[in-house]
Amino acid sequence: MKKLLKNTAAALITAGIVVSLASCDEDLGNMKGDWTISTINGVSIEEYAAGAGVYVFSQHGNYKVSNKTLEVSGLSLDGTVFSIQYDVKKTDKGFDALKDGQTSINILYDEKNGTLSFEKDEKKYVLIKGKDDIESIFKKELETAVIPPDIDDDGNKIEQKEVIEEGEITDDSNSQSNNPYEDVGEILDDED
Repeated sequence: MKKLLKNTAAALITAGIVVSLASCDEDLGNMKGDWTISTINGVSIEEYAAGAGVYVFSQHGNYKVSNKTLEVSGLSLDGTVFSIQYDVKKTDKGFDALKDGQTSINILYDEKNGTLSFEKDEKKYVLIKGKDDIESIFKKELETAVIPPDIDDDGNKIEQKEVIEEGEITDDSNSQSNNPYEDVGEILDDED
């Protein structure tokens, strides 16, 4: 009987330790779930993209929050889905998204409005509950938009030089000949 009591006591102590460790995970409550971008710098994604000269799809993103992680997903400029995962640590005003143990993004929760917000790269993002179909947004934009030939890694349009005549390239700053055979005609004319 003593052995049974010792084993039972040991099992209860072990169970208590497991429950204690499990309760160390801080519950993010209403912050958990799927979120998507509502505004950037106080305007809609479409307005922001038009003003910044970037693609609408490049500004969309989905954020999945759990008690342990934040997974951010979006589209690269070729339409490939990418995702980045962060660890999370609850704060008194929301949570921190951590990369390699260091705070990468401080995310605030507005319980009254039911939004998350954060600032990154001099932009303020406000998130609302939900999930965008970012692949459909990409396809729709490809069908309706004029795609410039060159864009940088952030989705910004690269200023293009206009071809006036074969071999001659101009831009807004100056006009110059880029024809390697320009002087050949003069040399051939001189030989006559």
